[in-house]
Amino acid sequence: MPSYCFLTDPTSRQISSITSLYREADWWSKSDSDAPELVKKISLFCHFFSFATIEDEIIAMGRTISD
Repeated sequence: MPSYCFLTDPTSRQISSITSLYREADWWSKSDSDAPELVKKISLFCHFFSFATIEDEIIAMGRTISD
């Protein structure tokens, strides 16, 4: 059963997992070297950033932006 969490201060491992999900979805290319910094900015500047895990592996994510 997945667990759900809100992301506020991502760890290096979480950033790596999130970056991998973006790349698997073809939203970022493998050459996006600034992806780790971008993940940090995304988590800080969106209204909510949540993710689902199974055994500490991030399997899904979602974010909400607000005006």
